Parts: sequence; structure tokens; C-alpha cells
Amino acid sequence: MPMAHMSALRTYSCTREMLCAIERIRACKSQWITTADAILIASLVFSVAGLAAVSQTPSQMPVKAQDGVSRTDWSVSFTDWSEVRIKAYKQAMEKPLPSALAVLTVPRLGLHAPLFEGTDDATLDLGLGHIAGTAHPNEIGNLGIAGHRDGFFRPLKDIRAGDTVELTTSGQISTYSVDRVEIVGPKDVRVLKSSRKSTLTLVTCYPFYFYGHAPQRYIVEASLIRTSPQP
Repeated sequence: MPMAHMSALRTYSCTREMLCAIERIRACKSQWITTADAILIASLVFSVAGLAAVSQTPSQMPVKAQDGVSRTDWSVSFTDWSEVRIKAYKQAMEKPLPSALAVLTVPRLGLHAPLFEGTDDATLDLGLGHIAGTAHPNEIGNLGIAGHRDGFFRPLKDIRAGDTVELTTSGQISTYSVDRVEIVGPKDVRVLKSSRKSTLTLVTCYPFYFYGHAPQRYIVEASLIRTSPQP
């Protein structure tokens, strides 16, 4: 093999698996695929696989809640996050963490996120935000929670009626069932109106993959179905 090819192999970290891939590519019955082509194709495949693995590698996020909830092993998957949101999250993690109110989970979607007080940019870069004026965790009323569509709340695009949403504090686990999903205008605040029942309203921008400032809001409404002590 020419020295140029050997150099290319060293450049692309030629492991046993990569060598096997090169041989398989060379054996693809095409006389037009040269050794150099095979090296390039294999390296590109391995590069893409590596990037995919990195994008799905969880980052460890320690969260300490005001009421004693502690998640020192909290992991955040960046799968399907935008590059801007990942960068903002990592920068936010370099600063002192605020206290968390709770942890929100949507089991079917694999969504796990800490809930903080407020909806300013700094807060939503770290997790979800409790919307001012709405009920607090473990209170009767309509609890409003906001999150970024290209970050923690990206999985909500696949949520559906009947899905369960769990809110965990140090005192209890509150389980909600999704009643409906709707799209509203940015000034439609009726979805956050108070309630005499224990309800949950999740809010994010829409469309999920809109470039720029999304013009609508994606609303998930859920009702409390049970509570249980936090183990």
C-alpha cells in the first residue's frame, strides 16, 4: 500500500474494525472503488458514528432542590437538541446552580428535566421554568411549566393524550395524565388560567423546527390522577 494511504489510515485512527470496514468496501464488486476511496468512505462512516455517539452522550447535571430533592447523578441527553441550546446549557452549567423545585419526567418519551423558578433565559438554559402566577408543585391549581422547544421540551413533539407526566419533589410524586395538546397564539394566556383542580400545563414554542422566533405556542394540558410518597 502506498505511503500516502498508510498516512491516511493513521490520520483516521485505523482500528481493527475500520480495517474490516475497508476490506468490506473493497469487496463490493465494484472495480471503480480504489483503496483510497475505501479508506475515505470508511473514515467518513466512522466519523459520523462518532458524532452520533457524542450527541447522545449524557452530561452529568447535579441538581439540588429547595425542598431537599437531590439528583447528583442527573443525566441530560442532547439527542435532537439544537447546537445553540447545547452551547447555552453547557455555559449555564459553569455557573452556580440555582435550587430546583422538582424533577419532571415523561416516561414514554424519555424526558427528564429539573424544574426551576422563573422563565428567564438563564433559567431555561438550565432546565424547565415555573411560570409566575401559576400553582406551585404539590399545590392545588394549574401549574404552568415552560421549556425550550429545541432543548428539554423537544420530546413533547411526540406526546399524546393518555401519556403520563410525573413531577417529583422530596415529599411526593405527582402523576398526571395528558388530556389534550393544542396550538395557540403567543398572547393566548387562557391556557394558564387558575383551576380548582390539580392540573399541569406545559408550554413551549411552535413549530419545533422553526428557524427564528417561532410564531405559535405548543400547549400540553394534563390532570392529576394520583400522588404517592417520594421513596
